[in-house]
Amino acid sequence: MSSIDEEKIKKLNDINFGVKHLTEMCDYAMAHQLDYSARIDVALNVPGAIIGYNRSNLPVDVRDILACLLLEKEELENEIKGEIKNEGK
Repeated sequence: MSSIDEEKIKKLNDINFGVKHLTEMCDYAMAHQLDYSARIDVALNVPGAIIGYNRSNLPVDVRDILACLLLEKEELENEIKGEIKNEGK
């Protein structure tokens, strides 16, 4: 397996971790009749960035983040499957 494949597998594992936990959060909110609002920290991985410009705490709907992760997961799985299929030729 190439290093690109290993990076994609790691990314897929990270996405699966996020999907699992966000699904649990959504299930909990639904079971307890709560709303799906949350706050996330967004931080840029930019060394030397000016403090205050590289971080933000944003309100989000957990379902929106889950939907984005599920789409990204599907795209990445299809990419990996295509690479595996091409290796078999």
